[in-house]
Amino acid sequence: MRNFISDRRFLMDKDKDYQSALEKSDLKVSPQKVSRDQWKQILTPEQFNITRNAATEKPFSSKYCKVNEDGMYTCVCCGATLFSASTKFDSNCGWPSFFDAEESSVITRNDFSNNMVRTEVLCKACHAHLGHLFSDGPKPSGMRYCINGIALNFKPSSETQASAADDDHQSKN
Repeated sequence: MRNFISDRRFLMDKDKDYQSALEKSDLKVSPQKVSRDQWKQILTPEQFNITRNAATEKPFSSKYCKVNEDGMYTCVCCGATLFSASTKFDSNCGWPSFFDAEESSVITRNDFSNNMVRTEVLCKACHAHLGHLFSDGPKPSGMRYCINGIALNFKPSSETQASAADDDHQSKN
């Protein structure tokens, strides 16, 4: 049986914790135009090390490992929507795991580091290192996106729906 934490206070605070580093910054450029030095300034040292140096967080250290709530997981760097909570599963590997990614949100490439052959997963919008892709996941895809929690933010469904309603209201005015 799944043992997940489902406590919104744990996931976010009143300051919209799900905003990306780019959204919180004064930079008004597309994610592809942010320099390495600019990423270093707007990310925490741990976020920078994982997303820009392709490091890996310690297993079971992410607050998202045991969370089960409706919503979307987004890139901590640029805010791109990456994974739906409906595709998250408990793989017991120590990192948040998903059996599918949002269409056109991630890219993959071969990773030959640490004397291994793996498939690296990157944010398509800003090329942040997210984690790795393995072919040992559940149906329907058989894939396991093993993702560093520090590379993610979580936007609960209630916030996603509120943002869509705000956008719809603004477009009508």
